[in-house]
Parts: sequence; structure tokens; C-alpha cells
Amino acid sequence: MIMIPAKLTCPDSSWTLEYTGFIMSAASWGEYRNYRSMYECVDRGAEGVPGSQDNMNGATFHYASAYCNTFLHCPPYENQIALSCVVCSK
Repeated sequence: MIMIPAKLTCPDSSWTLEYTGFIMSAASWGEYRNYRSMYECVDRGAEGVPGSQDNMNGATFHYASAYCNTFLHCPPYENQIALSCVVCSK
């Protein structure tokens, strides 16, 4: 399996599209600002878990977005728009 950030399609027809989604990670501010977080490709069709509105004092997922005029060139990215991703398998 492979996750490709900022794409919506697999590299070629030898790959099987598993799902498309958005790059997300734990918050980088507040209580979690000193913790490292992995970036995950979260399925666009993801559903919440009943009771997930309750505060269980854990990290929450937030969209990752591109910020132009940093190390990214815009276009092809759009400033402060959630980054897409695709998960493919062979």
C-alpha cells in the first residue's frame, strides 16, 4: 500500500484505488503544541463514532493545508486549502 499526498489518482493502472481523502493530523497548538503527530490520509467518507462529541482529553484530527510563499509553490497548491490524498494498493 502507498499513500500519496496532494493527489486523487494512483500512479498507473497497475495500482488499485482504495480511497481518496484528506491529509490530517493532531492539532499543533494548545495543549498538543509540543507533541509530534503523524500525518494520516483520512477517508473522505469517514464517519464519526457515537459519543465522539464528548471530551475524552485526547488529540483530535485537523486538516493539513498548504501555505503559499513558504516552501510550497502556488499553483499547483492553493493557499490554506485542505490537502487531498489517495491510498493505493498492489
